[in-house]
Amino acid sequence: MIYLTSQWFPQQNRASIMGLFYMGAPLALTLGSPLSGALLEMHGFMGHPGWFWMFVIEGLFAVAAGAFTFFWLDDSPQHARFLSAAEKQALISELAREEEKKIASRLSDALRNGRVWQLALIYLTIQVAVYGLIFFLPTQVAALLGTKVASLPRW
Repeated sequence: MIYLTSQWFPQQNRASIMGLFYMGAPLALTLGSPLSGALLEMHGFMGHPGWFWMFVIEGLFAVAAGAFTFFWLDDSPQHARFLSAAEKQALISELAREEEKKIASRLSDALRNGRVWQLALIYLTIQVAVYGLIFFLPTQVAALLGTKVASLPRW
């Protein structure tokens, strides 16, 4: 994703774009979790368990999104069908100006940089906390309430 944003957006916009991209995960959890719970309740429909329906239906959504993205998403502004010629040229020239200003560096330089390791550790810690919460919170809520999470009453 970082590579793709570097091909499409000038440097001053990349942090905002990545922020919007990372907002997708909480949004997907907010919308997808109730859907998953409802699909799990389809246990016995057409002789299949609920998990089967969850994998099939959510898998079809994922395949459809992947196919749509493959055919719609362009790899660079040069191939974009939705930009006018003037917009393409402005974006391409801005990205080319940034490319000229870049300083060459090697992967080994980055791996020797303590700041890179510090940020990697921070990111690892965030991911462990987030995925621990995502995977185990429903079990903890169910144990606390003595019921399945999908059967909780609505607000």
